[in-house]
Amino acid sequence: MRALTLTLGLLLAAGSALADKVPPPPKDCVPGSLERTGHSGPYCALASCKSNAECQGGSCETRKLCIVPKTLGGGRRPRDAPPPPVVPSVVGSCERGKACPSGQCKAEKVCIPRARKGEGTPEPAPIRRAGCGCSLGATAPAEALAPLLLGLAALLLRRARPRR
Repeated sequence: MRALTLTLGLLLAAGSALADKVPPPPKDCVPGSLERTGHSGPYCALASCKSNAECQGGSCETRKLCIVPKTLGGGRRPRDAPPPPVVPSVVGSCERGKACPSGQCKAEKVCIPRARKGEGTPEPAPIRRAGCGCSLGATAPAEALAPLLLGLAALLLRRARPRR
């Protein structure tokens, strides 16, 4: 019975240790920015470009955007690790003289998604996206239960063997 309790405890602890949860990306990023998230929280990344070819169907345009520095990171860092990267985060648009809620108003060349036919709203262009390599753990109940079921099967097989 102790072996079963110990095995179940280790399997459950290992299952919870696999989680690598980050908050969802923001839903209100302005054109010229990309929805991003990570261990340092959600933010709107600058969709920088030099030409239309980089925007995959959109256009590379100069836009005035409100920009604040965003330090990426989160979690523990070794003492001798280099400082975490700082990237520009878009917090709004300052086109037509509009004031920024925070940060600085800067003119930047960014990818702007193409507009849908007959509508004034932009259609998201498939802009290249970079990920952090993070995972959200098991998504289906079967995946979450797999280690537990394997441990139980091993215990049952061990008990089924005749003792010498």
